[in-house]
Amino acid sequence: METPNVVLVVLDCVRLKNLRWGDGPLKARTPNLDRLAREGIAFDHAIAPANWTVPSHASMLTGLYPHEHGVTSTRRGLSPSVPTLAQELTRLGYDTALFTEQSHLARSSALNAGYATVRATLPPLASAPSPVGANSAESASTRFAHSKVVRRLLDLVPVAGLPLAALIQLHRSRLKRQFSPDSLIRQAVEWVRTRRPDRPYHLLANFVDAHEPYAFGPMLDGGVGLRELIALLPAWYVLTVPGVRRIVSAAALERGYVAGIEAADRKLGQLVDAIDDSPGSDRTLIVVTSDHGQQFGEWGNFYHAGGVTDAVARVPLVVRSPRIDRSGVIDHRWTSVRQVHNWCLPNRGATVPAETEWPELNAPQLERADPVWCEGSPAWEVSSGFASAPREELWNRRLIASYLGDQKWVLDVATGRVWRSTERSLSWNEPALLCDVGAARWAVQSIFPPFAESSMDAVAGEAIDHPPALNPGQTLTSWGY
Repeated sequence: METPNVVLVVLDCVRLKNLRWGDGPLKARTPNLDRLAREGIAFDHAIAPANWTVPSHASMLTGLYPHEHGVTSTRRGLSPSVPTLAQELTRLGYDTALFTEQSHLARSSALNAGYATVRATLPPLASAPSPVGANSAESASTRFAHSKVVRRLLDLVPVAGLPLAALIQLHRSRLKRQFSPDSLIRQAVEWVRTRRPDRPYHLLANFVDAHEPYAFGPMLDGGVGLRELIALLPAWYVLTVPGVRRIVSAAALERGYVAGIEAADRKLGQLVDAIDDSPGSDRTLIVVTSDHGQQFGEWGNFYHAGGVTDAVARVPLVVRSPRIDRSGVIDHRWTSVRQVHNWCLPNRGATVPAETEWPELNAPQLERADPVWCEGSPAWEVSSGFASAPREELWNRRLIASYLGDQKWVLDVATGRVWRSTERSLSWNEPALLCDVGAARWAVQSIFPPFAESSMDAVAGEAIDHPPALNPGQTLTSWGY
């Protein structure tokens, strides 16, 4: 069989909850993603390796978790000893191309290494953009807009933010049109149609339509009131001003978000149509996933800069390839999106990617024996703009989520506190605190071995909020017996 083409599409910021496999009441219409699922495999228990763009993409492109590859900020690069997917495929004779609306991919040598063609929209996806621009006078206005005085005013009187919301929304809408234009998908389609047919190719595309900011039209479809208008303020204010976070309309934000998912799906359809109409379509692997989800009030948080709720950790993962025996199947195993790297590369002893069979994809749905992790950075580490976000909030801490069987565990790395829930539990998305020190110690050692050393000192002390004493029966119950 001929060498397969490898296409990876990242629908930036798309969570499972608003798709057909999710449990959210508001569903996006995604006919193109649904079509690929019917023709391939959909994983409805896929977990993003991290809760934001840079480390999660690095995991997809290396097959490593963030604590293994070390790319946990925009200032850190990959070790030269860690090849990326594009570098490995280049060595196998592939043409490689990156088409991205996400500036992190275009600017980071850790993420775009190995791509011979790079096409990007470079306006930064800023969490706290200037409401007017970037010259010296405008920088002064930006500093004022982000000052403690303004934050304090908005905290006490959120309605005072409405003029600012209107001004910023106009700027952000213009910015969004710049970094998610239709021109980029047209370039990707043209590249697929005009590439050399005698060489295999690898294409990575990233579409940011589901990333904030959102179009105000869909956001205000449910009515216009103070809470809906406050939702026009950028993430920076929602995360750093408690008064804003308390009244912002999660429903308005989610409506704008769903409209963004549907826009991204339309671009996916254009790309898939071009692939199917081009030579070699019968030997083309297409993987569609996301780098992380988005939160709209889950565990008290918004957006994705912090937290490891299911809203941010559980993402779509759909694979279509003529070499997969199963089609139209929904795979219910916990699966890390970092696996994408391994699926796109040679099997042991093979000379081309996925040469004859994919044991991982074609295997029966057996329960995994190892946990799948989502490593959550705190908001203040993701962006300096979030430095003033309240650090006492649980979502603004370094958290690790572990999924195994029907259980979800969450570890606060700094304090050693552990939370646990089951998929049958009503609190699945917000696990309950394991109050027993012994239970927490056991969980850290058993469920979070890579992170145990940094957490065990806290677990051994009094860091778990003065836990009540539990008798042995209560302890076993807390462990699920």
